[in-house]
Amino acid sequence: MRLVLRNFSGAAFAALAFLGCSLSASADDWSGCHAGVNLGAARAKSTVTDMLYDEGPYAGAAAWNGVGESVTADGTDASVGMSLGCDRQVVPMGEGALVIGGVLDIAALNTGGSAAFGGAGHDTVAAFEVNSAASLRFRAGYAQQDRFYYLTGGVTRGDIDVSARDHGGPALMQVSGGGGKSGWVIGAGVEWRVAENRTLDASLLHYDFGTLTATGEARDPAGAFPRFEHDVTVDMLRIGLNWRF
Repeated sequence: MRLVLRNFSGAAFAALAFLGCSLSASADDWSGCHAGVNLGAARAKSTVTDMLYDEGPYAGAAAWNGVGESVTADGTDASVGMSLGCDRQVVPMGEGALVIGGVLDIAALNTGGSAAFGGAGHDTVAAFEVNSAASLRFRAGYAQQDRFYYLTGGVTRGDIDVSARDHGGPALMQVSGGGGKSGWVIGAGVEWRVAENRTLDASLLHYDFGTLTATGEARDPAGAFPRFEHDVTVDMLRIGLNWRF
């Protein structure tokens, strides 16, 4: 598994420092920092579209099956992750307060699927797999003494593999692509204080990684470069345990 974090590190630690990691949380104040672990379930989906070749002698004139044909592949599996964040309680609101914060997290996944295009023999199969996802998110919400309801959003970076193959008769075509891919993430959650320095956190997050392309040269016909675009999203429901300090 390759965790792709280099694009986050500097911004993450600067943001968390700004939010005040030197503050310590008390029983009635959500200001402070936290580190945690989480488990969850992730559903990944890829809408795969057969595109015109963009190189070789057939560029702009043909696609492997039919231009614009698409299928949807999906799969569900477990996730495991860790997080680091800080919050600041800023404005009193009735019996509670407005809290803002930031979170840097990492999740290891093994979630993906495959689907076959229509046509003779249904021989063309597209597949994808999401290996990991990291995010740097802002969060804000309403906190009472033992509960914090929040909305969250930010940027994400995933490690994603995409491919397509056609094994009708001889091995006609097998193409691949992917790697590190940036996108955006939004979600919502609630955090409960279960001890002075421990909380449980339940969240639902939606990741959108945009488009990744699987391409390469086909074995037959020679000079054909099939191209399949994967539009990848992930929905993750997870429960975490945080230590606040």
